[in-house]
Amino acid sequence: MATQIDTAQRQITLVKDARIRPVMGNRVLESLPLAGIPYSIVDPYILVHEATVKISPEQANQDTTHPHRGFDNLWYAISGSSSTGHSTGPGGTMERARLHEGSVLKVRTGRGVLHAEGLGKDELEEGKVGTEMRGLLFWVNLARKDKNVAPTAQVVERADLPVRHEGDATIRTLVGAGSPITLGTPGLILADPLASRCRPTSKASSTCWRRRLVSAPTIAERTALRSPSLGRVACSPWTTRSRGRGS
Repeated sequence: MATQIDTAQRQITLVKDARIRPVMGNRVLESLPLAGIPYSIVDPYILVHEATVKISPEQANQDTTHPHRGFDNLWYAISGSSSTGHSTGPGGTMERARLHEGSVLKVRTGRGVLHAEGLGKDELEEGKVGTEMRGLLFWVNLARKDKNVAPTAQVVERADLPVRHEGDATIRTLVGAGSPITLGTPGLILADPLASRCRPTSKASSTCWRRRLVSAPTIAERTALRSPSLGRVACSPWTTRSRGRGS
């Protein structure tokens, strides 16, 4: 049965500067979580990160494997390609996933998963040292009833994601109507790949990135905008409660 998601425009009530922080050897632009932005107005979105992963022996051989549980992990390749491993194989064994430009990796962490094994290892073995993938990472909370499910992984290629055109914008549905990706908390994530033509130019810079995030069953909508010169996050009120964040 299809899920009906009703939306209504809401006013932006809070604007905060994103921050740069080191994560697993990379400089990451962290839009969420941020001090001063309560989870109540961004629920079910726990985390939004943007970073460029460089393909190098140092990155691939670094011990970056770590555990998570209780949320959906979405990694979207804005440009370039990379690879990673996660314990979603038979009996909790590690299996690898490849991301190419425009593709999405969804890992449902459920009752617990190890992930981020050997970032870029496959590309390194193919001699692609010095290449990189620019990606956007979302953590989306799972409802309490789904927090103990078995972990799973899914890769969806760009060609399998719905696309529409509005003026000079090409809008891709990462999560929502027509997409093979579904969230434990029903929602909508739209990507405007205009970001692939913009590059950060300073510490506080972000990308020309636009995304719209909608979560059912509430009637709510917010648009998060990050300026290429300010690296800011704009949030509007949210009323969904997913009962406990992941970890």
